[in-house]
Amino acid sequence: MRLSNLLLALFAVLAFATDAGAASDTMVPGSVLRLSVVSRAHLSFAVDVTNPTDAPVTFDGTGLYFVPTSREAPPQRLGVVTPGHRTELASESWRGVAVPPYQTIHVTLTAYCLDVGRQSPADTTTYRLAELRLPAKLSAALSHAAYSIAARGYDTDTTQPQVPQDAFLPATAGSISGLTQAAVWRIRAQMPTPLVGETH
Repeated sequence: MRLSNLLLALFAVLAFATDAGAASDTMVPGSVLRLSVVSRAHLSFAVDVTNPTDAPVTFDGTGLYFVPTSREAPPQRLGVVTPGHRTELASESWRGVAVPPYQTIHVTLTAYCLDVGRQSPADTTTYRLAELRLPAKLSAALSHAAYSIAARGYDTDTTQPQVPQDAFLPATAGSISGLTQAAVWRIRAQMPTPLVGETH
């Protein structure tokens, strides 16, 4: 009797774990690809991207954004403004990441805080992929700014180049990231479009 109860409990745990894993596997908005969040290190997401079809598909993370799984008030959404890159590679894949048929690849997505004036998320905050991408005009403005900063090292939409704190050092990933975050906040202030996950 005890053995049967133990087996039933074990099956229940396995079923719960299976459901939890399936819930984290989400359809990428506007794509046949599926995405699962593996981990988050501050504003960087490690994700698995799966192609369930028999043809190659290009993954582009631009316009995706993540929403806290808890009902935080107010939430800090994290938006992706560049395509992302395979985790084993160091540089951004500006033309997207190819996903072979029936395969899963590991991708790193760099995100930025979308909600002006709100605190950065705590390391313990968990996120899910929003059901929609960012609105097209907002996404285009953000990605254009990110590309310009990466290419030139400053925000081309300002009359003068923004000067990072480490301006007298060679351009680094940290300084580019700071400039991009500043551009994201400036554009979001100009385009305060409602997003998924807002609480009132």
